[in-house]
Amino acid sequence: MHELVVLLLKGKRDVPRAVLLFARAGDARSMNNLGFIFANGSYGVEKDVSLAYAFFERSASKFENVYSTVGLGDLLMERGDGVDKDTSAALSLYQRAIDEHRCRHAMIRLGLLLEDGGGG
Repeated sequence: MHELVVLLLKGKRDVPRAVLLFARAGDARSMNNLGFIFANGSYGVEKDVSLAYAFFERSASKFENVYSTVGLGDLLMERGDGVDKDTSAALSLYQRAIDEHRCRHAMIRLGLLLEDGGGG
């Protein structure tokens, strides 16, 4: 089903239906994709950082999805609209993604955070 939803999004044929299918699926990949879509306002969907945070949080906590863990860290570092900036929490999320999954993206983001003096 995931491939069908991606096709719906890429063709921008029925974005509301694709979003609904992702939400109904309720799996880690779908929740992560919804987080990304709402965080960036992709595919013509209105940007909603609070909703993105909720989808990433569900995927990260319920399914231990590393991409959602990093997505949460990114929202906490960069966004202000709907989500308070919290570099300490972002640092913890990136560190968890590194420790548990050896995630290279988290390594880069953690390095940038520390370089900017966000390490506490």
